[in-house]
Amino acid sequence: MAQLVLTQREIFNKPARHRHLKPLTKMFVDGGVTINIMPYTTFRKLGMKNEELLKTAMVLWDFASNPSNTQGAMHAE
Repeated sequence: MAQLVLTQREIFNKPARHRHLKPLTKMFVDGGVTINIMPYTTFRKLGMKNEELLKTAMVLWDFASNPSNTQGAMHAE
């Protein structure tokens, strides 16, 4: 898991044209989630069966905020 630790307040010199900006005191970092997506046809071509999938209620959202339900999850090594 990635972590960002700030040990002291970060101060940046403001350019003359951006005097309305304030020094950063808090920051949000999106660590994101990493998943590997396998097309169902590839899953079947590998000789795997639906019974091998772990049931999940996971919904994936694409960049346009469209939801997609998943068939299930599997552990691969």
